[in-house]
Amino acid sequence: MTFFPTLETPRLRLRKMVAADAPAMLAMHADAESRQWAGYNAIQDLEGALDFVNWTDQLTQRPVPGFCWAIERKDAPGMIGQCNFTQCDAATLSAALGYELAAPYQGRGFMNEAIGRVLNWCFLHLQLMRISATVHPDNLPSIRILQRWMFQREGLLRSAGFWSGRHHDLLSFSLLATEFAPAYALQAQGQAATLSATAARAEELAEA
Repeated sequence: MTFFPTLETPRLRLRKMVAADAPAMLAMHADAESRQWAGYNAIQDLEGALDFVNWTDQLTQRPVPGFCWAIERKDAPGMIGQCNFTQCDAATLSAALGYELAAPYQGRGFMNEAIGRVLNWCFLHLQLMRISATVHPDNLPSIRILQRWMFQREGLLRSAGFWSGRHHDLLSFSLLATEFAPAYALQAQGQAATLSATAARAEELAEA
C-alpha cells in the first residue's frame, strides 16, 4: 500500500482523494466564474473527475512521489477542495504547490489553513528547500494567500498557461525553507489575536 499522509488543522482534514469524491470534484468545476483562473481546463463529466482521482493516486507511485489532498471540514465530511504538490525534484529539494476550493467555501480562511498545514509538512517532514507556485495576475485572493505565507514574487511567465482555449500569463512565486519559519510564526500570532478578540467579544455579549 502506497504511503499517504493524512494532515489535520483545527477545522480541516486533508486526506487521500477517493472515487467517492468524483461528484464533488465535478460540481466544483461546474462553476465557471470561480474557476476562471484555475490553471487547467475544467472537468466536464464524471469520467473526467474519476480520471483526476486516478491521477492523484498515480502521483504517489512515482519514483519521487507527489501528493494531492482532498480537503474536507471536520464537522461536515465531504470534499470542498484540493491541495497538491507536484514536480518534485529530489536533487534540488523542490516542488510546486497547487490548490483550488469550491466557491461556497471561499473567503472563510479554509485554503489559507490547508496551505499552511501542507507547507509545514513539506518543509519539516520532507525537508524541502523550495516550493514554487504560479497564479494568474488577476487572481488576487490567491496572490494574497501566497503573500500571507511570505511567498516571494519572482516574475511574469508570459503565456505560460493554457486553458479555456487560450494562453494566459502567470505570475511566478516561491517560498524557501528559511522563510517559512517566520511566516508560520506570523500566522500563529494572527490566529492567537483573532481567538483573543473572539473570546473578548463573547464575554461582552454574555455580560450585556
